[in-house]
Amino acid sequence: MGKYRENKNSFGTRLGFITLITPSKKAIDAHKNDMKSVITKCKSRSQAELIKDLNPIIRGWASYYRVSDAGTVGDFARLDRITYLRLRRWAKRQTGSINQGHQKYWHTIGDNHWVFTTKPDSNGLKLLSHIEFHSSVNHYVKVRGDKSPYDGDTIYWSLRLSNHPDLPTTKKKLLKQQKGKCMGCGLNFLEGDLLEIDHIKPLSCGGKKEWNNLQLLHRHCHDVKTATDGSQKSLRDNRETH
Repeated sequence: MGKYRENKNSFGTRLGFITLITPSKKAIDAHKNDMKSVITKCKSRSQAELIKDLNPIIRGWASYYRVSDAGTVGDFARLDRITYLRLRRWAKRQTGSINQGHQKYWHTIGDNHWVFTTKPDSNGLKLLSHIEFHSSVNHYVKVRGDKSPYDGDTIYWSLRLSNHPDLPTTKKKLLKQQKGKCMGCGLNFLEGDLLEIDHIKPLSCGGKKEWNNLQLLHRHCHDVKTATDGSQKSLRDNRETH
């Protein structure tokens, strides 16, 4: 999504518009809903458990958009504010009052007086903030001007897919390792495809849970492989022997 900012020189002369690359409203709303669902789920859980569940979500989303202008237009700061307000309600529910919640769950570390952390020192488990991921230098890699999702360059688009914030780390690594291709059909993955991790040699046939025994497949390719790699037969044989 693009927003615009008009710069002026010291004499007030307009210099034209600069396009800002920012997260779409849909992406921001989806991220807010993800964090809200975690906080709601952790109503009766400890602060440490809540932080452990929230940090991967914040890290993944903020890392993906850190090279955008999100911080420039305040998106990161607004997300941190929203997160704080929701955590404040969570803390009030735990302690019975806002003041007690602040005293118990927020501490001062260095120059930051509002750190949601388990301990009032650097050894505590700390909630990440969105703003700390924002880069002051914009290294956003725009879609090449000669590229279109309909241009047939599936390699280009599949490799961009590996940077999507909602894609699990293992799938991202396999996607890059396989250079964007499905190891079943040999076609490039595209946005919207269902990607599944497969054990090259099935576990039921003696395969190991090792990196070199993993591959990424389309869901339909995974179904075909499972039906033909002997894993189902091995499972049936094991059930019969027991």
